Amino acid sequence: MSLSIQSLIAIADTIDLDPQILNNLATDAEIVTFDSTQDIGEQIDRLLLDHSDTQTLHIVSEGDNQSLQFESTNLQNIASSQETTILVHNLDRETRNFNLLQEFKIDDLSTLDTQSQTVTTDLDDYAPGSTAIISGNNFQVGETVELQILHTDGTPNTGGGHTPWLITDGGLADLDGKVDGNFQTTWYVNPDDSADSAFELTATGLNSNQAAITTFTDSGNPSPVQTFYVPLPEANIQTALSNLLELTH
Repeated sequence: MSLSIQSLIAIADTIDLDPQILNNLATDAEIVTFDSTQDIGEQIDRLLLDHSDTQTLHIVSEGDNQSLQFESTNLQNIASSQETTILVHNLDRETRNFNLLQEFKIDDLSTLDTQSQTVTTDLDDYAPGSTAIISGNNFQVGETVELQILHTDGTPNTGGGHTPWLITDGGLADLDGKVDGNFQTTWYVNPDDSADSAFELTATGLNSNQAAITTFTDSGNPSPVQTFYVPLPEANIQTALSNLLELTH
């Protein structure tokens, strides 16, 4: 049976704290504990299902909060689906103060969810041996994305570069260096099977299961080399002509 309550405080089971101190977060809030060794996202999701009318959920943990940081994407989804604002706090044991680490608002998350994931390349056509710059946008914050490039013109995908690879938003391989739902990576246009071929790039979020697709080609022509005639000063031209005349006599 679902319980109706406006504010809920979920505190890690490792914290032994006077409930009166929790009133600093929210008065008249129901206090529950969660297992800090288990998946936090799943526990919070079940908790909000049992308290369907909760408007604000405070999560209290301590230490470095790495586990909660890794769960941030799940908490965003939960806040959106459960229509609940989720606030993540860290407890400072020395001062007994609560430091707000993360805040997931319903309105912000709803706006984010309406944006479609996209993946693009910096060019529509590449020469063999060049490097394509790939950008992904509007994926979940911190999400790991699987990318794969395959031929679309019947060429076998036996050459180099067709094995899927992973990019984690904000991870070491993400060239934009930000945890923001966007990523950047590169792909080498291997000459072994790319000339005069067409490709499809697919980027799939492993948490959201949402995919974005784009296409590009390899015309097989290397970039044109431009040459320029730079005239020499008149004196140099006269000297060159004089030398030429001397050689012919």
